[in-house]
Amino acid sequence: HRAEMAPVGLPSLSGSPSAEGDAAKGMLRLPSPTGPPPGRTPLRSPSSFMQALSPKSLREETETNLNLLLAKYADHIAKMRAAKTLAPLLLENPTEHDDIFLLRHVLSTKGLVPQAVNSAAQCIKWRKDNAALLARADELHRTVKEILPVGMLPHASTLDQPIQVVMPFQVDVGRFAKASLEWHFETGIANREVAFRLCDRISRKRRKLIKVILLQDLSGLTFSFAYSQYRLGSVQGKLSKISSFVYPQMLAQVVIVNAPSFINSIMRVASNFLSQKVMDKFRVCTSAEQACAAANLPYDLFPSFLGGGYDWDAAWIPEKLRNSGRQQAQERRISRHSRETEPIFGGGSSDVGSSSDLPFISEADIASGALPGEVGSEEEGA
Repeated sequence: HRAEMAPVGLPSLSGSPSAEGDAAKGMLRLPSPTGPPPGRTPLRSPSSFMQALSPKSLREETETNLNLLLAKYADHIAKMRAAKTLAPLLLENPTEHDDIFLLRHVLSTKGLVPQAVNSAAQCIKWRKDNAALLARADELHRTVKEILPVGMLPHASTLDQPIQVVMPFQVDVGRFAKASLEWHFETGIANREVAFRLCDRISRKRRKLIKVILLQDLSGLTFSFAYSQYRLGSVQGKLSKISSFVYPQMLAQVVIVNAPSFINSIMRVASNFLSQKVMDKFRVCTSAEQACAAANLPYDLFPSFLGGGYDWDAAWIPEKLRNSGRQQAQERRISRHSRETEPIFGGGSSDVGSSSDLPFISEADIASGALPGEVGSEEEGA
């Protein structure tokens, strides 16, 4: 039986002359258990090929590739252009109101053309009626930064998403509380306008639908302050409604860190003003690891003052936080290094991959694919 099944001309697997003799006898010599076959490199992390074929990568490519999306929804966009209520509005600024503009409204309304037409028409009319406010967006955004610590990370997420960090209760809470409702509304629009411009610009250059991630640090928030600012609920509700048609497909996630013990009460109150679509994007994280996963950001690129390993030294970050974050990050790095180099079961070195083997994305990797001066710009807040 062995003679009948013996393969002919089987190549050597071990590289030794005896392997060919074994093959002639119908036996396969297995690779040495202490290492891979010659010429083969052991894979300690998924290859780029397998990552590209992973369900998550394929889904992300299908959901964000502009060329694929424009082809998929070409009929929807054509019907929108033919709509009597929308066609004259599109002609007012054909360069701005292109297929990508219409695609955002199609996606936002889940492919329902009548709703998409209404959304796009509302957007064009609102922007025309509020052109003066939109022209002041950059100026208003700068005034926000005078009160609230806010800025863009100098690198994007692993999905190329810009990440804005906001710490609204770290500095000048009194000035924030005394600001008028009109100021809160106008700066709310300005922040969204600046973020939308950034996302739209990157989307068009990358041919990829880009959304922003909001990383919100709630440390310092007290129940008394939250209760006293209940008046802002109406403003946030108004902003949420306007954003649904003026800034469609802009927000990816709202990642909350350092949440107070009464965060559930805050979320219940917020649900009275914000749409369910927005509420579904909130992620309350109780650890840096959870926040990294929610923000699609490797630990080494997560700000140190929020529990990560990245020493972010931007001028807008309160000095106390910069210093404490740097010290804590150093302590965590030492702790992680000692765990990774510690022998397993008291002897020998382990062949188990350490955290350095994980497919972390470095700043150099991001910089090579990012848009210089855009993702990391201090003036490009969300």
